[in-house]
Amino acid sequence: MNTAAIKKQNAPAVKRRLPSRKRVLSIFFSEIFFVLSFIYIEIVFHVSSFGNASLTYPIIFAIPAGVLCGAICDLFPEKVARVLRFIPCAAVWLFASVQRVYFFTFYSFMSISQLGMADDVANNFLSETLYSIMCCTPIIILMALPLVALPFIYKFLKPAHERNAVATLLMFLCFVALQVGAVQGCLPLGG
Repeated sequence: MNTAAIKKQNAPAVKRRLPSRKRVLSIFFSEIFFVLSFIYIEIVFHVSSFGNASLTYPIIFAIPAGVLCGAICDLFPEKVARVLRFIPCAAVWLFASVQRVYFFTFYSFMSISQLGMADDVANNFLSETLYSIMCCTPIIILMALPLVALPFIYKFLKPAHERNAVATLLMFLCFVALQVGAVQGCLPLGG
């Protein structure tokens, strides 16, 4: 018997069962990507809008949103999931970009009820809006980095698509628990 076989037999069983970091990253790739992307977009948005704003709430609410988006993407085959990973991240980036331009122009946030008045903004505030877009372009580009980085991440880390329905259900339950915990934790604080 060679030395490697003896070491393998004598190695603790726990070490053989633990997956490597890269393996864990590949199994939970979607969740980790979305959580980190949403936190990054929120941090860039808040720092560019408020300077030294509190980042507690954006981080707390980015975690359940990222887990939910990741669990939904992992329900599909890997080729479909690769495309689907762009959609939630692009939607959050687009929403944050529109809010950043609107905040730069009017020093307030755009509510959902104001979406119907977009043509009024285009007609009455076109020059101000174009100026705001021009001024906010570096921030918008910074917020788009997760979208730009995703194809490069695929080259270095191949997402493992091996979770079954039970694991995905557990991810949904994790989302519900995180969301309830975030809301219950923030409501007493006035958030």
